[in-house]
Amino acid sequence: MVARILSLLICWFLPLSPAVMAQSVVAPEAVTIENGLSQGMVFDMCQTRDGFMWMATKDGLNRYDGYNFKIFTNDPFDPFSLAENTVTALFEDSRGRLWVGTESKGLDLYDRRNGRFYHFPLNFKRNIKGFSSEIYALCEASDGAICVLQRGCGLIRIVLPDAWEKQLPAEPDLSGSAGVTLFPLGQFIAADAANEDIEGIPEPLPNGNLL
Repeated sequence: MVARILSLLICWFLPLSPAVMAQSVVAPEAVTIENGLSQGMVFDMCQTRDGFMWMATKDGLNRYDGYNFKIFTNDPFDPFSLAENTVTALFEDSRGRLWVGTESKGLDLYDRRNGRFYHFPLNFKRNIKGFSSEIYALCEASDGAICVLQRGCGLIRIVLPDAWEKQLPAEPDLSGSAGVTLFPLGQFIAADAANEDIEGIPEPLPNGNLL
C-alpha cells in the first residue's frame, strides 16, 4: 500500500513530457449559427456555475451545454418569457442568479428553478423618441446589490428583499417590489466637469465588483 502511494506521488510530481503536454492542450472550438447559435451578433457571454455557456445575441438568449443550444426568446403570450430578443449584457451573481440586460426593455432576472424570466423595465418614465435605454454593464456590490449601467440613464442599484432568496414573487414585474435607485447620468457629468468625486457612488475593484 505504501509503495503504491509513493509511486502515485512520484508520478504526480514528475514533469510531463512535451508529448503528454501537447496531448493535454484543448483546441479552441468555433461555434456558429451552423451549430445552432440563433444569431451571429453576440454582445456578451457568461458561463454559470452549472457549466452552461450563455450568449447574448441580437436574436435571443442562447444557452449552450457543449453539444446543443437552447434558445430563449420573447413570447407575447407568456409574461414570464424573455422581455425582448435583443440581449446586450449577462451576469451571474454570488447567489447563482442570472441577470439579463436587454436593448430597450430593461433588465431580466432568470430563475433556473422554474425557467421563468422576471422583469425590471427600468424606464424611469423616459419615453422619449430616440432615447436609448440599453443595458451595457452589470456587476455586484459587496452587499449583494446589483449595479446596472444603462445607456442614457446612468448607474442603477437594485436590492432584492431577503425573502426572495427562497422563492421569487408570483408576478412577472418585480420593479415595484425591489429597491431600485437611479444615480442619473447628469450627476456623473456634473462631477466630471467639476473634477469632483461623486458621493455615494461605489468604486470598482480589480475583480469587477463594487465597494
